[in-house]
Amino acid sequence: MKCNTLYKKYVSSILSLGFVLEALAPNKISTVSYRSPIKDLNMAKFVATSPILNKVYESILDETVDKPRIGYWIRVTVSEVINNEYIRTNTCLGYAILTIPIIYAVKYSDTWLNPPELAKNATTLLYSTTSNEDAEEFYKALRMLNPSYANRYLGRIPDIQVGFIGNYTLIDILTESSFFDLIAYEVTHNYELTIDTYQYMKEVLNEVQSNILESISRTQYHLISKYLDSEVVKGLGMERALLVKSYQKIINLLKDSKEVQQRLIKLLDTYLRSNNVNLGTLADILALATSFTLLEHSRSD
Repeated sequence: MKCNTLYKKYVSSILSLGFVLEALAPNKISTVSYRSPIKDLNMAKFVATSPILNKVYESILDETVDKPRIGYWIRVTVSEVINNEYIRTNTCLGYAILTIPIIYAVKYSDTWLNPPELAKNATTLLYSTTSNEDAEEFYKALRMLNPSYANRYLGRIPDIQVGFIGNYTLIDILTESSFFDLIAYEVTHNYELTIDTYQYMKEVLNEVQSNILESISRTQYHLISKYLDSEVVKGLGMERALLVKSYQKIINLLKDSKEVQQRLIKLLDTYLRSNNVNLGTLADILALATSFTLLEHSRSD
């Protein structure tokens, strides 16, 4: 199937739609939903972020620069979001890191790709193009979010406060960060967790008769029981993060007792919110998995 300009624009709109749908899904645990804000985030800010994302994606599709500028567009996205009078906080850094390589993969493809192919192409493109892209634009984006992202990128790579980052490339930063940050891991490892999540969501979507919001909520429970959210590890420590994961596994086993299951979900949600922990990393992965699911359904239609 030929991948024309109109279809590429359609993909950009789906990526921005998935971002909002994830936030809209009800009864999720300790992240933004249409009823429950967290920290300085709420549904209105996510709705306001969606057109910014779409504008960035379309700008990438339209630009005539010879090579991808992934760090540059991450920085532009962050700048647009935090300077928007209706947002003024970080709503989408993780999602921008995930999706900007995806939109470049779409841009350079002549044929329609299914989500696993698209993800693999995005990672391949990331390695082939960012080996020569310095990390300065990416660091500018992180500095805009200071102090919320201070001391997040550790190891051999420079702290974001360092004025001169030397010869480090964007792929150096992402590869090193992938050892302790799920978003960096995803973009450098063929979006493994996202593809797993997307495949699980497709199954759930059939069970709930194509109720996309319900499938997002159920898939989040699966995600929490399977993977450690980077924000939970940073906010609560590894030991309690593992307890959260185990607790969710137990909740998932109680699917035949919906009332008990919902009570336990509410308890976990209350605990995480009371500790000011936002499951934002898994939310970004879930949002992209939602977009992939929508793309797959549009292909079958």
